[in-house]
Amino acid sequence: SGLLSDIKTLEQVTLQRLVKLQQQLLATGMSGKSVNNYMSLLRKLWKNKEYNPFQNLSPMEHTKTIRQCFPIESFKEYGNHIYQHKYFLLPYIAITTGMRTGEFKTAEPVIIHNRLYLQINGTKTENAVRRVPITSKVADAFLHYKSNGFAKAAWKESVYMAGSLVGYDKEYVDKHNIVFHSFRKMYKTILESNNINNLWIEYFMGHSILQSSDVNKLYFNPLAADDSLIYEQVLKALEFLS
Repeated sequence: SGLLSDIKTLEQVTLQRLVKLQQQLLATGMSGKSVNNYMSLLRKLWKNKEYNPFQNLSPMEHTKTIRQCFPIESFKEYGNHIYQHKYFLLPYIAITTGMRTGEFKTAEPVIIHNRLYLQINGTKTENAVRRVPITSKVADAFLHYKSNGFAKAAWKESVYMAGSLVGYDKEYVDKHNIVFHSFRKMYKTILESNNINNLWIEYFMGHSILQSSDVNKLYFNPLAADDSLIYEQVLKALEFLS
């Protein structure tokens, strides 16, 4: 993990560092359960070793935290402000693509049939590999993000910055438990409220649509389908962001 990139040997990892790592993962929007799963993978590195910093590490609470979102209408014309501060870019990209934080690094704009998409190469499952319709403005914003360095704190800081821009202070963000992952939820909500076909929404979100007894899902193949109509529908749904 990049969060442990300065660690050279297993012996350098302390209990205090693991606790800090848990908090950093939570700040990215991961649930307590997901953090515990992540830590379980790391724990295997210390299997059968005398030194084990995990021995006294308390797991995160498993109760599902309700993460809320900003009111979507408050982001009307948000795209007109994205170059006023570099942290305004990240929420704009997330709301217009539905990407997870871990997917930003390897995604790339592509042109297929004279239409512009963001190819998202996924990090969770094979279903997370997908391409979503984007405008040239979103592509430019993404390339600008890729060419500029962002600190690890950028994800959370961008939430506060975006909230401040649209009229919500840090206290509101914390009280309503709004995290960077909330922008991904906003993307899904925007598509749903514009009556985008649910099968396409699940595909754009990188969710599994094939592991189902539902015949419609079982035979849905987004890469083989003519997506010209859905492409226009998605861009129109996101148009109010500018």
